[in-house]
Amino acid sequence: MRREERLIFLVVLVMSIYTLIGYFKDGAFIFPFPLNGLMLLYVGARFFYWYRKQKVVALLVLLIGLFSFLGNTFFWELILPAEAMYHFTETLYMDIFQLSSMLCVFLFALIATVRQNNKVTFVFLTLFTLLFIYGLSFNSSVALVFAYAIMIV
Repeated sequence: MRREERLIFLVVLVMSIYTLIGYFKDGAFIFPFPLNGLMLLYVGARFFYWYRKQKVVALLVLLIGLFSFLGNTFFWELILPAEAMYHFTETLYMDIFQLSSMLCVFLFALIATVRQNNKVTFVFLTLFTLLFIYGLSFNSSVALVFAYAIMIV
């Protein structure tokens, strides 16, 4: 197994074990959504280090992780007191972080498609873009899952 595969496998394994522990403890599958931002930041930092010679792609991966981490309210609640957290959530900072993360995901997909220079890949990018925008616009998690699945292909 290559280092990238090993890293992704370990992240999925940690989240799966956390979910299974929640199932055995509470009797329901509880996915660790607060860990998503932290895991994405960790994976982004590792990929940035491994592929630092490909500056644009490595920076985009790091920015996706950083903006996802900063756009997660769970970690801000640990740092900020309740009064400051209330005022912080009333501002646009969280939305800007999440929007920046999604913009970096789209730019990453666009750069990956241009580098491959294939018509089938262009079709997949178009389908990804449409599903991605639809999922974000109408808050459809199913459309976002399909968009990310297309991006993996």
